[in-house]
Amino acid sequence: SLLVLLAVLSLQATPGNDRTGSAANAAQQEIAHSESMLDFETLVRLTNSSDSAEKVHAATALGRSKNSRATWHLVNMLKDPQASVREAAMLALAEFGKRSTFPNVVKMLKDPSPSVRAATLLTLRKIGCDPAFVSITVSLRDAHPAVRETAAKILAQLSHKPFEKPLHRVLYGYSRKSAAVVFAALGPIENLTALEYLGEASADQSRAVRLAVAHTLAQLRSPVAQEILATMLSDNEAAVRAAAKHFLNENHT
Repeated sequence: SLLVLLAVLSLQATPGNDRTGSAANAAQQEIAHSESMLDFETLVRLTNSSDSAEKVHAATALGRSKNSRATWHLVNMLKDPQASVREAAMLALAEFGKRSTFPNVVKMLKDPSPSVRAATLLTLRKIGCDPAFVSITVSLRDAHPAVRETAAKILAQLSHKPFEKPLHRVLYGYSRKSAAVVFAALGPIENLTALEYLGEASADQSRAVRLAVAHTLAQLRSPVAQEILATMLSDNEAAVRAAAKHFLNENHT
């Protein structure tokens, strides 16, 4: 890159050369490209740093780079022993939302860290395929309330998905291979509809989860969703009752 820089300076110093401007611009573009490549390679090296903070920085920067070559470096970072690094790598993968990464992403719903599992849901949302929808739905039964709340909130953005179809049918209707990937990653999945999972979550111990479920049900505008919302009118929390009432009234106007 130093030789290219010297060439640019030389061209700029030569009088009477009609091609100086265009040649200089081309050389400057080559410098910028070289610097970009150097930055990318440096970030890739940092993914193997012994410093967790450096790895988090590298993962975040690789996601922002939009360079498709970053994807599999980020996938490899999902194996890092530090939860902060796995979370950063997962959030970076969301920047790409590649369906080819689905098998690597979905298995992270079994990660021991709730923050990593919540980040995984965000990436599944960006991937957007039906198996991702199923995986988000079953996360309504996650052990951690923040993960369950995240799943409920994301489902509100997926109102176009088949909420009234049993999840096994959704999976096999997409492809047997994808169904096998989901079952291998998550284990047995109860063959309920997504609406039935939401109905179960409408009685979740966490008020935040119940509020998120109420909002999601309101987006579906389904008779079954309305019935579940109606049962939430007797919730033991005033905020949940108020939300259910508001959404029911909103859907009847």
